Amino acid sequence: MTETYEEIIARIEREADGELAVGRRGEPRSDWQPVDLAPLLRGEVLDPPPSVLRRTDDQALFYLGKTNALSGEPEAAKGWVVLAGCKEQMDLGEFCLYLDFEDAAPGVVERLRALGATDEQIQNQFAYVRPDTAATVEAVSNLPGIGTSLIVVDGITEAMSIQGLNLNDNKDVASFVHLLPRPLSKMGGAVVLIDHVTKDRAGRGRGPIGAQHKLAGIDGASYAVEMIRPFGRGMSGLSRLKVEKDRPGYIRPASLFAKVAADVFLESSAEDGSVRVRLEPAEGTEDGDGGFRPTYYMEKVSRYLELAGEQTVSGIATSVEGKREWVIKAAHQLVADGYVARRDGPRNAVLLSFTKAYRQADDA
Repeated sequence: MTETYEEIIARIEREADGELAVGRRGEPRSDWQPVDLAPLLRGEVLDPPPSVLRRTDDQALFYLGKTNALSGEPEAAKGWVVLAGCKEQMDLGEFCLYLDFEDAAPGVVERLRALGATDEQIQNQFAYVRPDTAATVEAVSNLPGIGTSLIVVDGITEAMSIQGLNLNDNKDVASFVHLLPRPLSKMGGAVVLIDHVTKDRAGRGRGPIGAQHKLAGIDGASYAVEMIRPFGRGMSGLSRLKVEKDRPGYIRPASLFAKVAADVFLESSAEDGSVRVRLEPAEGTEDGDGGFRPTYYMEKVSRYLELAGEQTVSGIATSVEGKREWVIKAAHQLVADGYVARRDGPRNAVLLSFTKAYRQADDA
């Protein structure tokens, strides 16, 4: 007999650690029983360091057995990042599960092939699921997730909509966490949720769009993915992974200023369509306000003003290719460092002009 949504949630919450918990069998155990603290007292590490999605220096970014997340605007390369993680794990002989609430199988397969995954790997080490109906306890428990090292849930907003849940309601978000991410994490792999951020930058705050409980439900690491240079076919792009949450605490010490976990370089070949995704330790300098010096954009603005002459800040932001807020920040930083002169123009306009050349390679 098909369970109602209320019955599903009740069973999950009542028997989360019992015989119906995903990947477990045996005698039911009440979660109101005392926790065995002996491993802690013996000095055993119960929260191991991350081991999935590695940078070039071998620092990993996703935790096994926990819920991790990537959130960002469209075309920030969130999907490419997680599929690069899938390729990494398949190369290690591991199995990956991809729950897709946004795309379709042809797009995912094309990307995996572009990343260098073989058809044999995709066939034998990658399971793709495209749900169009609400999840049930039986459906989740029958997923091929046990023994899987990476479990991706792409499209949290759409997944919640299918369940009839309100992403702005903390209670509904908590129910969704109990229904899907938490049971998946019990399978032992690194669960990665891909989510959107609100279009309103000023009111965005931390984490993805919707209720704050989305971020609260992450017991691994959560990252904001920010596009620095656009990426496309035959184009090279750059994104940054900024740490929004690191509950086990291994990521921030390995991040730039404890904030930026990685620079993601994406290189697309116009000849054969292959794509290379490379995660590097983030580099940069910190300004007096604790922010980042956008040195790449500072050089672009400097070169533009060398040729264009005096321009308004708005004109520079429109003319220099890249993210508007980074271009504006770069222009103001050049003024502060003495590379660009500033004066007040008519109708409250701010006019900037070239003083001396700035080059990123010379920035100490």
